[in-house]
Amino acid sequence: MQKYEIIPHMADLRIRALGSTRAGLLIAVVKGMSAAIHPTFADNAEERERPFSIGAPDFNGLLDELMKTALGFSEKNGEVYTDVRFDLVTDKEARGVLIGKSALKMEAPVKKASVQEVSMEKNPEGMWEATVVLHPESA
Repeated sequence: MQKYEIIPHMADLRIRALGSTRAGLLIAVVKGMSAAIHPTFADNAEERERPFSIGAPDFNGLLDELMKTALGFSEKNGEVYTDVRFDLVTDKEARGVLIGKSALKMEAPVKKASVQEVSMEKNPEGMWEATVVLHPESA
């Protein structure tokens, strides 16, 4: 189970994501990021998969790397990624594919998300929870 909430905040956006597993948390962050961008897709836009393999010293860093990877692919390919499928997720490594479509328009394109602005923990209900700060291009 994963879900997210977009929280408007002054000049940036915050996403509060929840997942019953760490992989679920990563999926919720990707889905929340795509919702925050407010993409417009063509009716006939084909789903595309972009393979990735990332690593980091810890899981917080891995979350940061996944966000940077999704934002980098988005900028390079003009796509918005609405889901992710993992082949592997550990505390320090993830492999899989980002799943998205070419976007005609992005209402709130995001230029960065940084590790200093990511907080992650297991909440009292046993769910993994992260609050991520995104910086729109206009900020």
